Amino acid sequence: MDINCIYNPKVLIVTRHFPPILNGPSIVLSKLVSHWPKVFFSIFTRDYHKSYESIDYDYELDIPTVRFRWNNSETRINRINDFAKIRRLVKGICVEAILRKSQIILGITDDGPFFISAYLAAKKLDIPLVIYMLDLYEEGRRSRIQKFFAKRYEPRIFAYASAVLVMSERMQDHYQQKYGVGSTVVPHPIDTGTIINTVSVIKQKEIKNRPLQVVFTGHITAAQYGSIMDLVRIVGDNPSEFSLKLCVPMKEALKGILPSNVEMISLGRKDVLKAQRDADILFLPYSFDNPYPDIIRTASPSKLPEYLAAGRPILYYGPEYSYVKWYFDKTKAALCVTRPERNDLLKALRYLRDGDGIRNEIARNAVEAAKVHKSETVANSVWQTFIKVFDANGQFGRF
Repeated sequence: MDINCIYNPKVLIVTRHFPPILNGPSIVLSKLVSHWPKVFFSIFTRDYHKSYESIDYDYELDIPTVRFRWNNSETRINRINDFAKIRRLVKGICVEAILRKSQIILGITDDGPFFISAYLAAKKLDIPLVIYMLDLYEEGRRSRIQKFFAKRYEPRIFAYASAVLVMSERMQDHYQQKYGVGSTVVPHPIDTGTIINTVSVIKQKEIKNRPLQVVFTGHITAAQYGSIMDLVRIVGDNPSEFSLKLCVPMKEALKGILPSNVEMISLGRKDVLKAQRDADILFLPYSFDNPYPDIIRTASPSKLPEYLAAGRPILYYGPEYSYVKWYFDKTKAALCVTRPERNDLLKALRYLRDGDGIRNEIARNAVEAAKVHKSETVANSVWQTFIKVFDANGQFGRF
């Protein structure tokens, strides 16, 4: 993009999630901002000290950032206190927007306070708001206080927003039906350099005399736990056929109940990408008795483009209604098991183990699908949205 173009607006990104915190929204945003001109945007986010989330201190980015003091523990009283800070959040956002001469605020979905404050600050400053839906907002809240504020504010936020960015076609349909608003689908980005040029063919003789290594990377959430445990039991019961590596940001509670041929390790970002490329099979699960069906129906996991770019066969195990099942039907980039039957999962694993043709076909389709997720292309698409909003609102020289 041309940073000297007179149409480049100054954007203030308001987000609860940003590096060095390691989670889906943080990783997605880091890929986008790496392609944006630093002179035209800045970040307003929380501090990350004493956070319950995984932190990679090597993952900090050299970007103008204001970190709002925050209590990063997940307790009921702290969730309530988070919303009591909205007035101070709005004040801090406004101060930073005026200081930076920001002409657009980009609000990112979260549990509520930062997302709501982005809207209130934009309204107070009378500047455009662009919202980036990296999660369903109202439907995705779990605590009573979060649901209360989501129900109250979501319609207002959508009514005020000058543009809406969503992470999937299913989410696009959801908000079209709910509010009658149009939106732009933004595929999760992946660094172009991490997309393999040619698929590394896994020859049958290479895996004939050793266990097939299945790899899962990312947080193990309530939306995935049941299906992961199905795989753990299969692998534990068939040690001569399979091994499993769970690469998680931090070692989690189920470590003590894992069979000896299931390894759980905590890895940094670069090592995660290497583990994905070294896998025989990449496992992408969602539980069938899912507590968040609306989210699973609309959500695209941030690790999806990483899995695609690794050029390894992907095995999906989860409900038929999920967005990723729809995506894999479209791209043919995974083998899908959509019945909650452990025996079906076992058959799928053996099918992939015994068929080098199907393994390599899936891997080639995955790499082709990954090209749509190139970060420079996705980042430019989002920045063009800012330019259109900026132009349409006549915000030249606002401050």
